Amino acid sequence: MDKAIVNTLISAAYSAALSPKNYDNIMDVFDDLMFTGTPVPLEKEKDKNPGYIMDPSLMTHFERAHDIHKKIGRQITAKPQGKRLVDMAPSPAIIFNLNENILAMNALAKKPLSKRCTVLSQYCTHPESLEHIRLFMSNRDGTNILVEPFGLRRDGNANACIIVRKIDHDENNDYNNKTNKTDSQYFLTTINLGFDRLKIALFQKTYDLTDAETDVAIRLADGQQPKEISQVRCASLETIRTQIKMIKRKTDCRDIPDIVRLVYGFSTGLFVSSQVSKSLPAYMQERSAFKKESSTTLRDGRKMSYIEQGDTQGTPAVFIHDMLYGAELLDKTAEAASRQGLRIISPLRPGYGKSDKIKNAYGDKLLDEVARDICELLDRLGIAKVMILGHSVGVFYAMRFAKMFPNRTTSLLSVGHVPIWRDEWMAKLPKRQRLIARITKYAPKLLPLVTRTGVALIDEGRVDTFIDALHKDIPVDMKALKKSGIYDLVCAGLEASVAQGADAFRRDCIFPLTDYSHEAKNLDIPCHVLHGDKNMVILPAHIVAFAKIAPETTIETVKGAGRFLLYSHWEYVLNALKQAAKTCPK
Repeated sequence: MDKAIVNTLISAAYSAALSPKNYDNIMDVFDDLMFTGTPVPLEKEKDKNPGYIMDPSLMTHFERAHDIHKKIGRQITAKPQGKRLVDMAPSPAIIFNLNENILAMNALAKKPLSKRCTVLSQYCTHPESLEHIRLFMSNRDGTNILVEPFGLRRDGNANACIIVRKIDHDENNDYNNKTNKTDSQYFLTTINLGFDRLKIALFQKTYDLTDAETDVAIRLADGQQPKEISQVRCASLETIRTQIKMIKRKTDCRDIPDIVRLVYGFSTGLFVSSQVSKSLPAYMQERSAFKKESSTTLRDGRKMSYIEQGDTQGTPAVFIHDMLYGAELLDKTAEAASRQGLRIISPLRPGYGKSDKIKNAYGDKLLDEVARDICELLDRLGIAKVMILGHSVGVFYAMRFAKMFPNRTTSLLSVGHVPIWRDEWMAKLPKRQRLIARITKYAPKLLPLVTRTGVALIDEGRVDTFIDALHKDIPVDMKALKKSGIYDLVCAGLEASVAQGADAFRRDCIFPLTDYSHEAKNLDIPCHVLHGDKNMVILPAHIVAFAKIAPETTIETVKGAGRFLLYSHWEYVLNALKQAAKTCPK
């Protein structure tokens, strides 16, 4: 290798150890300079797979840089107070100063935006709302809160309002170092006063309303008149009036305006209570009613964490998670699973989340140990047979379980991956995935440093930077991340995945580059594959090649889905489980 290139790579390695904030640029250096040209057979290893020619000194420096990284230790940075404040808000929220510069913004506020906002007028484009906010900011009468009955945009949600609160300096002192001490700062959030399915169910249960009465109450709150409601509901005006009387009787409301106040008060109360919940420590926060986190102690004394999602009395399925995105499903997916009578048990594999690491287990031994762990968990739960669902790299673990315990596996489902690999596919991977694959195969001594640097970036609170770097070259995945709930779930999954460091992820890196298709061929249980037609990591050609080797495989192509199929098109996953459940006893 050229000496200048070697020196640049050495500098990048030490930068990775000392400055993880430059993660993306450092990865680009490795990608651009280490793996140029076509891999060729090495002189002394002609009978082995071809590789890239590396300067011998590089590996020494990679190991030394990793040693420095280990000696420094994990530097988990607490989020700045202002960032924590907006992140705790269950709705879109920003912090801005008297000059209308945006100082902090949560993920919910970023999602609907087509481009980055730096000033208030770019974020709030509703003229009346912006004018009232500015009047509030210039007010000297001591008022420190504004409730504005408009949305952020003129064409936005009509059932929304804005809350702006002046922030005291001691509440947000992390930003005072960046701005003038006399510069006031403001917290802005929006409340959606509309009713989603959960709010409707809670409102109906609270006041013991029928479905029809609940719908009428919500429509009254939306500003519809009884005559309009009768037309929409295809009911007589007299029927609607009778239902309004029943609503007033059950809720102790005097008239229609009283009903409207009650409905909006109920919605706002739920919003406030959710704010309080998110401000509590994690162990005090209330999980979704359709999710339950538990743990068990395994045969060798290790602790295994797992999440039960859906109907705790339903047909059981084991969901084996991917390398990065955790074991948790979207709340709406868990709720739908409950309605469909599915009990989805999601164990966290060794080293992920709160599950203890397992010593000296790699490759096939790791697959075997995890299969035994899952079998032991099922014994503890009193479950004889289950459906097995693998997500991406989790498919390798699902296949191994089905091989070792065929008498306990009723069906096998794969989401986003099949256990087949050809070296020529590596060049077609998206940029960041290609780099990790090449490092794993051709420069494994660099892998500990690279993965540890990724963890350091997340520890600094830059999980968004990590996600963008990983998916920026995959348009369909970037689009999926903008859908409600997905980005937050992916962030939480990433943080859980690296809670104990990068070791678990690093052990998994070899599996996508290993061909287990012949093992799948010999399974007694056929595999059903759900695959997104926009998946740029696992191309349709991979699935076709796998199906030729394992002909009992059935393939279901999901249009418009990519790597995040499990989250963006979750209905297909639940439907596949529901179909498989017909052969699975409870």
